[in-house]
Amino acid sequence: MSLSIEKKRLAASVTVIGLFAVVGLIVWSVVEERAKAAKIETEILKGLTEEQLNEVLKSEATADRLTVKELSKDQQKRKSFLEGLREHLALAAQARREGFAELEDFRLNFEYKTDLLLADLYRVKLSQGMNRLYVVTKAEMEKVWEDPANEERFGKTMDALHGIRERASDAKGSRNPANYPRGEVLKKARDNFSRTMVLASMARADEEFMGQPVIPLRIKILEAGLLSNDYLIANYKDFLPTQAEIEAYLASHPEFDPKKKLELAKGVFAKVMAGENFEKLAEEYSEDARSSHRGGLYEGVTSGVLWPEIEEKALQMKPGEVHDGLIESEIGYHILKLMSNETKEGGEVRYTVRHIVIQKKFEEPGEELPGIPRPFMTPIEIAKQQVEKQKREAFIAQVISASPVSLPEDFTLNFEIPEKGGNKKEESSSQDTEE
Repeated sequence: MSLSIEKKRLAASVTVIGLFAVVGLIVWSVVEERAKAAKIETEILKGLTEEQLNEVLKSEATADRLTVKELSKDQQKRKSFLEGLREHLALAAQARREGFAELEDFRLNFEYKTDLLLADLYRVKLSQGMNRLYVVTKAEMEKVWEDPANEERFGKTMDALHGIRERASDAKGSRNPANYPRGEVLKKARDNFSRTMVLASMARADEEFMGQPVIPLRIKILEAGLLSNDYLIANYKDFLPTQAEIEAYLASHPEFDPKKKLELAKGVFAKVMAGENFEKLAEEYSEDARSSHRGGLYEGVTSGVLWPEIEEKALQMKPGEVHDGLIESEIGYHILKLMSNETKEGGEVRYTVRHIVIQKKFEEPGEELPGIPRPFMTPIEIAKQQVEKQKREAFIAQVISASPVSLPEDFTLNFEIPEKGGNKKEESSSQDTEE
């Protein structure tokens, strides 16, 4: 009897010990997860002060003074800059919480982009007092490949970058998959990699340079940009519009009804036939970016240059004549006036026309950038683009709401922007390698 009782007591003790062990593991797991989450929060860049913004932009001005100069003058550009920065930091915070920073492809991409950043900044430092950018020698670049670890790292980095491009292509449903670099493209990538390694190694060996507070800050901002990009790609499929959303958008935007383009073309044609100035009408209405600013003028045209429908009619008309109706082509509805024609020696015909076209497609909605004409899109393309934009913006707004970012409303630059040098566009054609 006593033996039976002892067995029961032993079994109960084992059960209790096992229960405590399980509870202990659960508690330890919770503590570990909380510690990990707390560590992640300490690694997240949650904002920038006006002083930090000045340090970052002062550093950037050494490499790209024109962009920084534009920010200093234009409040709207500063506002857009701050909005973009807020998005990057909030998305990056959420990406880090969800483990994106631990992914191998991200790590390799981030390491290489960090080296690129250090190389660019240190190259500017080395170029001070010179009338051109510092040039890495061919011998220095070749020495990089003497270390097998660099060859291995280059291969892994190229694989990671290709993987990131492939995921972006797949997410967007692109019909043009990302190609792995080969031939001249691969050779250029190897040259860029070795040049970057030389300069980044020099930068890391310079304690004074690396000790600048702005360096780790710029690296954190770079990391945020990469994380935010990866996070958007990972969630891209959630932004894709459904057929119902496309139809609803078009129903609520009758301005994109294709019939309206034909109605507009007929209206402009009526103005021409009523004797209004053809040149001014072309400047006002024509949707041909190549000629509208010249009053629709195409001068000394040879065979095969203009649309075949236009050429066919022009060769049948008399100088000064306006074609008696709209001419339809693949892109739209044309109004044509022949100015002159002549037959050169050898039988070559040259003709000059004024021309107005109302495209069947519509200009992309949105703000027009100076000097960059907006592309023309079909109504369905516009609907897809705008619905996707709305869903993406709603997603980003939700992330920002969950991950507030501290930034000033505006800022003033408290440093002098260089008057010369530090212009990426001006220096992009300079020699990068010295024999």
